[in-house]
Amino acid sequence: MSANIASARSFAGPKAKRLYAIGDVHGRLDLVNDLLGRIEDDISSRPVETAVVVFLGDLIDRGPESAGVIERLQSLQHFPARMLFLLGNHEEFLLRALAGSPASRKTGSGSAVTPARKAMASRFPRCRR
Repeated sequence: MSANIASARSFAGPKAKRLYAIGDVHGRLDLVNDLLGRIEDDISSRPVETAVVVFLGDLIDRGPESAGVIERLQSLQHFPARMLFLLGNHEEFLLRALAGSPASRKTGSGSAVTPARKAMASRFPRCRR
């Protein structure tokens, strides 16, 4: 049944536009670099009028390079696509903790909020909640 549904649907977006969605990076700078490289190559090999990359949240926590992920994403001023950042629950935990919310004194992974994490949060790209 699902094959029939899929064959009847068109998964193409509007002409001259392309959307890339990335979610749950969790501090993996290596994955971010790989995905951005693939997207840049795709745009170069198949030019499009408008390209957008949406980061679906959970950019930080768990992985070894959360601050590096944020720094990398902030450095994309000349990337060939517009960037849109949505907050995930891990970013929400960090922002609540930094705001002093009594219910959220820790981040999603259970690590205490340290000065290094506060500095990382100040470097977040502009995000939408």
